[in-house]
Amino acid sequence: MYSEKTPAAALALHWAFTTVMVVVPILIIKPQPYSATPAQSFLAAVFAYDIDVVCFTALSFGILYLRFSPTLRWAEKSQFKHPALSIISALIVFVGCLFPLILMWAPDPNFKKQSRTSNLLPWFTSGTAAICLIALSFLYWVIFRVYVKVRSAHEGKTLHVKREPKFKHDSDGLTQVLEVVTLEWKREVGMRLDEIEETDDGFRSSTVSPGPGSVTRLHHYGGGGDRTGTGISQDSAHENGLYQHAVRRKPVRYELPVPEHGED
Repeated sequence: MYSEKTPAAALALHWAFTTVMVVVPILIIKPQPYSATPAQSFLAAVFAYDIDVVCFTALSFGILYLRFSPTLRWAEKSQFKHPALSIISALIVFVGCLFPLILMWAPDPNFKKQSRTSNLLPWFTSGTAAICLIALSFLYWVIFRVYVKVRSAHEGKTLHVKREPKFKHDSDGLTQVLEVVTLEWKREVGMRLDEIEETDDGFRSSTVSPGPGSVTRLHHYGGGGDRTGTGISQDSAHENGLYQHAVRRKPVRYELPVPEHGED
């Protein structure tokens, strides 16, 4: 268990991606004479499509889903008691963002190149890069899910994620100030099969392997042998190959006593 004031791993990942996104277009797009405007225009278009179009489309759709879903009962949880205004606002944002989300892929015969890129980039370049970033993020999520599943199956544990939001009260209501996220691998069942085997080996070695000078009592329950305990010294068991094996003895013949005269 450890704590950190800032998500260092997430910040490092964000820094790596943004650095690559800024450096790579500058190195690839080289107009003559050189200008940073084409690379900046390309990055601005990618940012606008991913953040202003895709994200707000998803957010507005999520608000509509919360309002119209009968199972979530969002109207009872929300402090905003004007659902009509919330629905209309979300619907306006959804339609306004859905329009460029789809029609951006409709080519314009008058603009075969992306604007402000010195006619170096086709019109679909920024949209394609934006979709590739989303696909890469989804692939990252899939790899993480597969890693969790494989590790869970290998170790017999389940990843438990506990989120504890912290709020503050002000004149506007509740405001979330931070969130405590706890990750913990827990074993839902008992020991794994390999651990059971190791425990079983240890049990046999501790019970069957006696100390020096002691006597081991082995029992045989196979066919053709007796069912009585047999005392064998440790040295004798090692010499005769009987260590951790069943002890076989010749069957003993028992005769019933002969009845005396006059007895049935």
